[in-house]
Amino acid sequence: MAAWTRLLAFAEEQGYEHAGPIIELNLNDPSAVPEEAPVELRLPVR
Repeated sequence: MAAWTRLLAFAEEQGYEHAGPIIELNLNDPSAVPEEAPVELRLPVR
């Protein structure tokens, strides 16, 4: 997924270290329109 690639690259560029489980939350029903379903990405860092 391109969004994860960008998020991980940004965190690394800023000097953050991955510090826990990666979480992807679907904010509504992804089966309805998968390409348009909003998703929240969470990357714990330190």
